[in-house]
Amino acid sequence: MARIEGKAHPSGSRRTRAATVSVVVAVTLVMVKVAAGVWTNSLSVFASAVDSTTDIFASAVNLVAVRAASMPADHEHVYGHGKAEGLAGLFQALVIGASGSYLAYESTHRLVTPEPIMAEATGIVVMALSIVASVCLVRYLRRVARETGSIALEADSLHYATDVLSNAGVLVLLAVVAVTGMPILDPIVSLLISAYIVWSAIRVLRTSIDHLMDRALPDEVLETVARTAMCSEHVRGVHDIRSRVAGTQSFIEMHLEMDGGMTLRDSHDAAVAVLRAVEAGVPNAKVFVHVDPVEGEDALQAGPGMPDG
Repeated sequence: MARIEGKAHPSGSRRTRAATVSVVVAVTLVMVKVAAGVWTNSLSVFASAVDSTTDIFASAVNLVAVRAASMPADHEHVYGHGKAEGLAGLFQALVIGASGSYLAYESTHRLVTPEPIMAEATGIVVMALSIVASVCLVRYLRRVARETGSIALEADSLHYATDVLSNAGVLVLLAVVAVTGMPILDPIVSLLISAYIVWSAIRVLRTSIDHLMDRALPDEVLETVARTAMCSEHVRGVHDIRSRVAGTQSFIEMHLEMDGGMTLRDSHDAAVAVLRAVEAGVPNAKVFVHVDPVEGEDALQAGPGMPDG
């Protein structure tokens, strides 16, 4: 059997660098927030610190995942290693959901037995700095995820997007408590943060499952693929279009109907032309085609088949 080799994905180094940055930021934020939580005795600050702690583990998994996903195809993984990102997203969803549930439990307990908050000004400064760091990181991760198609980095950006909202909520809370002296607001805000964290976990979980279960590309993409194929003067029809996504790579398979009187060379060249045209129109796509000969009236009447996801 021939050896199967491939090239590393050209965007792999960018994804790895972005994942490394997210780990460094997460570690820094946890250290600062834990110190602020001890100083202020605020459950909401601790909740934000716990959220950032889960980000450390999730970002570390991302770092490993994007490196694995960037590895070229080999004899044992002929379609590459893209599903490593789906596995990373699945793990992150579980970690995020667990942390959100824990925060909800602690918030409920604090509602029953409220505790005073101290040094609100210190907490406000820490939360403000955390918001700035998280906003910058979210913008960076989303840009890299959008440009490289990384599922893991997109999931990672969701972590820090929740951090932005939770940090803003904690900042407002500390300011209100400083003015009103109502510590009962602390667990209420923490409970709202935990609900948003769990909701984010569900979103990441659904996306990861879709990729691990080989969900097809959107219908509009498949329709574009069929139209692109039919632009060839040699193609009489298209059917059995199938697709799936593995990390940043999309795989598309389809059958092209061509005149059975064409030579093998001509049909091959026409199929390759269609293949290249589809790959040019669908980012990060790998296309496989099979040519079906049609004769006589069939060659004239055959039309584009319905895309089969």
